Amino acid sequence: MAPAVLDGLGWGLYRSGLQEDAVFLFRRNLEAFPDRYIPNESLADALWIMGDHETPLQMYEDWLERNPDHAMARRLLTTLKAGGLRDWSPLRADAGR
Repeated sequence: MAPAVLDGLGWGLYRSGLQEDAVFLFRRNLEAFPDRYIPNESLADALWIMGDHETPLQMYEDWLERNPDHAMARRLLTTLKAGGLRDWSPLRADAGR
């Protein structure tokens, strides 16, 4: 299965209130596709929203060590280090309720 499909399924689970199941799927997606950005980003995003701020920072730093020219990852890491994104509402489990 393609990483984008697993990513979509994971966010569907997350938005349905099944955050732990979503994180499980995001982790499996990352294990299957460690060199793809989206599995890294989705797991980091979900963990950040759930309150784990250390792991996502390390994930982005690790990604940038392997992919130093990845502008989006660099912007996200800079934003997270500055205190995080102010509006994660589209990704919150209770969005739209």
